[in-house]
Amino acid sequence: GLITTLSWQKIVLKIIKELSPSSYVVSGGGLATEFREDLVKWMPQLDGIAHSEGDNIILKIARDAFRIKAKGNISNKEKSEIIAPSKSVLHNNKLYAIYKGGRPKNLDKLPLPDWDLIVKDVNNEEILESYINTPIWGKEANNSSATSFSMKRSLNTVSSRGCPFACKFCFRGAQGERNYGIRSPESLFCEMQKYVERYDIDFLGYVDDNFAVSRKRILDLENLVSNWVDENHLVWGTHARLDEAADIKTTINGTVEFNLPLRVKSMYSAGCRYIGYGAESASPRMLKLMGKGGSMLRHGVKAVFGYDVPVTMMMGIKNTVEAGIHANCTWIMGYPGETLYDLKTTVAFIKWQEEVLMESYEKNSLSWRLASDAIN
Repeated sequence: GLITTLSWQKIVLKIIKELSPSSYVVSGGGLATEFREDLVKWMPQLDGIAHSEGDNIILKIARDAFRIKAKGNISNKEKSEIIAPSKSVLHNNKLYAIYKGGRPKNLDKLPLPDWDLIVKDVNNEEILESYINTPIWGKEANNSSATSFSMKRSLNTVSSRGCPFACKFCFRGAQGERNYGIRSPESLFCEMQKYVERYDIDFLGYVDDNFAVSRKRILDLENLVSNWVDENHLVWGTHARLDEAADIKTTINGTVEFNLPLRVKSMYSAGCRYIGYGAESASPRMLKLMGKGGSMLRHGVKAVFGYDVPVTMMMGIKNTVEAGIHANCTWIMGYPGETLYDLKTTVAFIKWQEEVLMESYEKNSLSWRLASDAIN
């Protein structure tokens, strides 16, 4: 995704500079956070980059843009004085600003996205309605987030930032790096209410890297919204980890049992009907190479169609399906070091999932039909 972003940023940057040559243009988000000052070498028409979270630093950027434009013909020395205390770098005799973003102390105090700013465009086209009527996930969305149900009116948001884990293939810079922070259940509930009342949505997608880290928040959210989501016909989805869905714990006596109530059960009661899992691989060897072996392999493996797959991953899927939530796994094929045997292990796990789904469907066919009718 980041390479694609670079190609689009180059196109947009050219358009901006053609339309408004004196504009102060700063690139932020995941691309700038990963590549930092190298980005100005690829897009020399930039005036700078802003890495990490932009809520606080955006005010400094706006102030600098105003002061630099007011100066007119400005020297690099004068520009660096305005940019300070933020860092500046010189490349091909042009000075670039390097802004370091930071996390607001309280995510609940941030204003919600103002969707009304894009109700119509300059040609009077209904931009917001078009966006809401385009499913964010599912078959119609043409992305990897496959759902077992359809959505008519959807929006997306975030409930947390960052991720405390350190998978080797993942860059967390787009949403807070490893600095994990969450919004409160009360804040999430207020947002749900606003979007249902104002935009009549039936699905809300939380695009977090990892929604389910905090068990307490999930239980508190269930207590707040369980009746309300049913009455207002709102369902939602998000992303999480299979070890969180498994909810397995080891007691003081060394026995293994579920950590009740299960996170996924509470999430279902709170309106969750979709969880995307970055399973990546079912091969224990590959999970270790990816930096996911610790929690995923803690409870051993089980033979499935002749291949050993992690018990934690199996229980994560089983718990999710039995809770009534659609589990969508995404996989990495061709990770450095992967063999055909490793890939076959993943395929065996996928085949096992089909059996779990069919078994659950046969046991709960009536409740599944009722849930499907309510969603659709």
